[in-house]
Amino acid sequence: MAKAKSVGDGSGSTILAGVTLSRTLPPLLPANFLSRSALVDSFTFEAPGTTLIVGPIGYGKTSLATEIAQRNPGRTFWYTMVDEDSPARFNSHVIQSVRNVIPDFAPWFNNQIQIEPMELIVKFSNELTTRKGDYIFIVDNRRTKDAQDFAVAAQMIRSLPRNLHLIQIRRNTPGSPVGEMAPTGNFQTIGPSELRFTSNEVQQILAINGLSVDSDETNKIMKSAQGWPAAVQLIARGLSKGAQFDTSAEEISSSIEPLRLIVEEVVRGLTDEEKTQLVPLSAVTDFTSELAQKILGKNFSQHQIDSWAFEGSLLSKSSSDEPYYKIHSLIREALYAELAKNEEKLHQAHRTASQYYEENLNPTLSMEHAFFSKDYQRFERLFRVG
Repeated sequence: MAKAKSVGDGSGSTILAGVTLSRTLPPLLPANFLSRSALVDSFTFEAPGTTLIVGPIGYGKTSLATEIAQRNPGRTFWYTMVDEDSPARFNSHVIQSVRNVIPDFAPWFNNQIQIEPMELIVKFSNELTTRKGDYIFIVDNRRTKDAQDFAVAAQMIRSLPRNLHLIQIRRNTPGSPVGEMAPTGNFQTIGPSELRFTSNEVQQILAINGLSVDSDETNKIMKSAQGWPAAVQLIARGLSKGAQFDTSAEEISSSIEPLRLIVEEVVRGLTDEEKTQLVPLSAVTDFTSELAQKILGKNFSQHQIDSWAFEGSLLSKSSSDEPYYKIHSLIREALYAELAKNEEKLHQAHRTASQYYEENLNPTLSMEHAFFSKDYQRFERLFRVG
């Protein structure tokens, strides 16, 4: 029987079954993170209220929310919502998010794990109202099932306790009227125009990466990124390592998907040693050091993985005791395209991941990777057992 784990933050809180702890904690900010203090200071996060942080992929939404969380320690709950979250997993992650801050929260939940999410939100709100102090709940929504999620979000907003400020991170804007989004009247949106780097921030990124702010060529290609935070960071990383961009500034600035073009350039510019580690790891959405070691074998380097996380341009690291690493989505997409060119290596990476998740009692991910490895006998066995 699997032993119950503790959060490890000194709170004494036990991790609920089926919870991925890293998704209930804000990620770590990389060492070269550019603080958006002026942007954060221009908004208020008082309770009650709702804030919508919305923008395309790579616009720094999660990083901004993480900075907000860091400014409000001891009163911020965090939940990263993904497509794989069933109603029961949604429930457990919501409660775990709160228990990371308030360990004795919702003792009734242990016997009501299968409660309907809508009912859970009402009970959650009612109990939080009885707690002293004001809180912030940040929901980083990575899901694609918009209709269902908007319904849950609307219910959460309608049930909002007076001592909670809800921050939603999304790639698109809900179609709900402002009245539904902000029943308390305190509603604000942080969108692409606010999230784009200013020219001054771009200059700071150049300086952080040891690049000349007076180079016409550098400034020209930086300008082509149009303030897109991830694009600016990736270009700066590439230039600082001596990369030559085959794609011109004009091509980038006129592209419908400039970030994708830049990502392809960055991946092409990786060294063979870097690709040897990053390409196989693209088979999984996130990984622990243990899983990375199993996938990479003799090519595993903890120092290299931590160096990438420290830098922050290619992958991120969670703040949990046993950290999870996550390759940024567009980078992972480009790396996975490289992995798919070699079916043997592709299937081996998925097979190893399937075995790891089976050993760690995660039947859903174990079956998923068994399927991608085309080991259908293994998939059928796991399906019957699960």
